[in-house]
Amino acid sequence: SSMELRQGEGSSGLHPLTIELHGSQSSIVRHRHASAAQVGSGLTSTLGPSGFDLGGPGRMSPMAAMTTTMQGLYKAGETPPRGSRGHQQRSRPVLSSSMASNATPARFRSASGLLLSKSASSPALGRNPAGSPVGFRRKASLEASQGLKTALQSEEVPAPPVQTQADLKLRYTDGAAIRDLLQDGSVALVKGSWLVQHSQVEGALIPRRQDMPPEAFWDAEELMVANNVRRGYEIVAISHCWMSPEHPDPQGDQLRTLGQFIEAWSDSLPGLLPSRVALFFDWCSLHQEPRSREEEDLFKRAVESSELWFAHKVTYVWQLTKVRNEMTPYHSRGWPIFEEACSAIWAWVPAQLLDLAMVQFGAHCPRGQEATRTCATKRRPPLAPHALAKALAGCQFSRPADLEVLLACYEMAFRAVTGSFERLDFRGLGWGDAEASVLSESLPYFFRLKELDLFNNEIGDFGAAALAEAVPKCRS
Repeated sequence: SSMELRQGEGSSGLHPLTIELHGSQSSIVRHRHASAAQVGSGLTSTLGPSGFDLGGPGRMSPMAAMTTTMQGLYKAGETPPRGSRGHQQRSRPVLSSSMASNATPARFRSASGLLLSKSASSPALGRNPAGSPVGFRRKASLEASQGLKTALQSEEVPAPPVQTQADLKLRYTDGAAIRDLLQDGSVALVKGSWLVQHSQVEGALIPRRQDMPPEAFWDAEELMVANNVRRGYEIVAISHCWMSPEHPDPQGDQLRTLGQFIEAWSDSLPGLLPSRVALFFDWCSLHQEPRSREEEDLFKRAVESSELWFAHKVTYVWQLTKVRNEMTPYHSRGWPIFEEACSAIWAWVPAQLLDLAMVQFGAHCPRGQEATRTCATKRRPPLAPHALAKALAGCQFSRPADLEVLLACYEMAFRAVTGSFERLDFRGLGWGDAEASVLSESLPYFFRLKELDLFNNEIGDFGAAALAEAVPKCRS
């Protein structure tokens, strides 16, 4: 079934917004061929406030799928408003749909919720509103100013570079940022082969960064060619809980788990060996206390790039969610929540996010693809920055300043990545109303989005209503 919502009268030339609902009932189908005026008036009397009949004989059954195609709300041939401060919006399109019975001017809000509008022009610098000169200058001063102005105009001054959406996204697709952190020593990646050997030593613990032997770390030239990770090499970011304030793994449990899984996982990809695995593990990848002044500066820079290892397109994320019963659970801790949210931005590749607590290690430990399937986690919807801030509000941090840094890091990654998607494929993930509600809060950030595929999920009436309300907020 499909439902077409015209943005105003059919003669106005405005593009339609089309929503296709697979598995819905006749409450949507009956309006398929409605005229623009009927859509503007009749839908609100039959459907609920979000465009869906939530009661009565026309009630929708839980949807098996929902594929949404969004087309622009602008007149044919018209350029959409840029939305940045100081830009002039050409016109305000009229939106007429099941959301409102009467056509009302559409207002566009930025991802942070601020209303975007034309800024008032400012009076000319150096003059009052009437246009008369402000104050008086001596003749010599005026001549000097004119001479300086002429000299500056004769020079070709390049315009300052503008950071585009592509530039922002490049941080999370290209390896330049990873190379920079490795080369200046802010971050060190541990060799998988060294960790495997160290885990087999009786009673061994993971040393802190300053106590690690030099041969345990990857050199940037070994791991990368130009700004790309070498073919057949993989970077893995470890998301884990600290078991004590002094040492994250005082019993060595995490060390042994990682050592065994590196060997098991290395059979899952062609040509992959433990010697080609690079691990980011904060305890031995960042400088730990006590730190020198130089180490403190490097540590600060590394923390300010915390999102990179979990939100980058080429990295895998392994979760160590297992903790002792008396300890705070993994999903109630600030850093793990942040790291999992970062991984959900890019985690479209199957088995890119693994929970190592799902596998039983020992003589019959699964290997290769079987180990990957065993540890694969259910994909979560991307979390909007304000939703992450709410989730982290009740969490305790050993360094209170970390909260502000993490929120800034996440918003930078989220905006950079989500602003590039034209299609989202969330088919067959078993999502329900809860996941649909989370997704609806993120959709406005996908301002290039044209298609949203939710086929073969378990989204019901309330989830569908939340999505229908969020779809028009996408500016594409």
